[in-house]
Amino acid sequence: MARCVENHMYVAISGCTGNLPFVENADIHYAQSGIFTPADVEFARDAIAAECNPNVETVIIHDLDFELLRQHKESGSVQNWKDRRRDMYQVSYEEDGKRFEV
Repeated sequence: MARCVENHMYVAISGCTGNLPFVENADIHYAQSGIFTPADVEFARDAIAAECNPNVETVIIHDLDFELLRQHKESGSVQNWKDRRRDMYQVSYEEDGKRFEV
């Protein structure tokens, strides 16, 4: 969930659940899968778009609004890039032999 907030993106995680009796060291798997959003006003209250029950073989589906994500990056309450501590570090890059600082 932290990556959702830091990078203004959706995160989908999935784990392997079920039985693979003929695969050595991979016979039983336990997991829980989910789709997470940034924890902000525009998104789900608990920052969970969808999740499945733990240790159950299932599929989750959820519609993701990428326009809402773009708007959140520009005007959401969490603005990591704009609110960074410039006194602690600087960001610079080179392009065509010229150095730029952001």
